Amino acid sequence: MLEPILDGMRHPSLVSRFLYRNIFGGGGNPNGVDVFEADWDNLIILDACRFDAFQNIACPHFSGSLRKIESQGSATFEWIQQNFSGLDLMDTVYVSANGWLHRIQDSIDASIHAGNWLYTEEFRNGMGTVPPAMITDEALDWADKYPNKRLLVHYVQPHKPFLGDVAEQYFPHARGINMVEMMAQADDATPSILEKAYRETLEIAIPEVKRLVNGLDGKTVISADHGELLGERYPTMPFRNFGHPHGVYVPELVEVPWFECDYDTRREIISEHATSEAQKDEQEIKEHLEAMGYV
Repeated sequence: MLEPILDGMRHPSLVSRFLYRNIFGGGGNPNGVDVFEADWDNLIILDACRFDAFQNIACPHFSGSLRKIESQGSATFEWIQQNFSGLDLMDTVYVSANGWLHRIQDSIDASIHAGNWLYTEEFRNGMGTVPPAMITDEALDWADKYPNKRLLVHYVQPHKPFLGDVAEQYFPHARGINMVEMMAQADDATPSILEKAYRETLEIAIPEVKRLVNGLDGKTVISADHGELLGERYPTMPFRNFGHPHGVYVPELVEVPWFECDYDTRREIISEHATSEAQKDEQEIKEHLEAMGYV
């Protein structure tokens, strides 16, 4: 009982986001887009990618059209709940370095044709994140393996733990803690330094996303599950806020890119039940989500 009070005293922003969520948020963003109702053959998700970051950093590397949409959630598990619940997606395969769907799919009654779960120790680096090159390699392999399925690919980046020189200098301790704690523990880390680490992580991931886009046929869309708070303040949350708390539907968290890449042909998509189901490893999922700062 005492620990939540102590946490609130150490990190006042946690209190402000709790109050915001209980007064204004929760239950999913009513203005959010249902991604499975949208038109795509391949959907690439960049975890925690803000619209402004994508527009400034990623857009110059791709050919197509960008628009701004709102996500149904401000955290991955909320995005998963809102988009996947009760659906029988036998036309979709999911290559994911984020383990939330695999963890909760039974409880939300969600089914997909097949899932390639990259959260295991085999794929994680020393910081507990999955390098983008591994995700691209697996996604290209599954694109060949399932040519008649919608392909959903979920990169971890630019979600923490970050990649690059700035992260190595300021945030080597980021594994297993949320962003509020990460900033509190970082020596001399300002919001501008945090933004540099975030942007550098996205910059490192983009060449691998481009390699994937170039290797796919059909209509490809690049989007995000949610955005990220990098020190913003709101009247209802007067302290600097970091990360992506669920149920907080402010622009930096729910405004995400929807980039439709240029394409020549479409794939024929066939819905059919899979012959086998991948087994989940609860301990591996727990370690993966802990490394990302979720639990």
